[in-house]
Amino acid sequence: MSKCLVLFVEGDTEVEFYKQVIANARKLRPNGMFDTNIECKSINGVGGFKNIVLRKFVKEIKTKYDEDCVFTVVLCRDEWYERKLLLRDTVNELLIANYRDLKTYSVY
Repeated sequence: MSKCLVLFVEGDTEVEFYKQVIANARKLRPNGMFDTNIECKSINGVGGFKNIVLRKFVKEIKTKYDEDCVFTVVLCRDEWYERKLLLRDTVNELLIANYRDLKTYSVY
């Protein structure tokens, strides 16, 4: 059974930031690898969290992995406020409604 960590971020600069964080973390590993695949996808703005996350997950990510892959989805945002909290809950509900065993997290 494979594992995949999926990071959805607001924009291209965040993609580059998380790619560098991942690269630095790999340097700390003895063999330079993780036992988990890591995907980092931009949704091009906070408005995309509700509209784009599920579509990108289904069409661009889920299709690349075996059926038994365990996905952990993280929604990464720059700042926190009440509207984003409501949006996070809506996105989590959409993902979980379609993939019941999916774990979702939010990072601010």
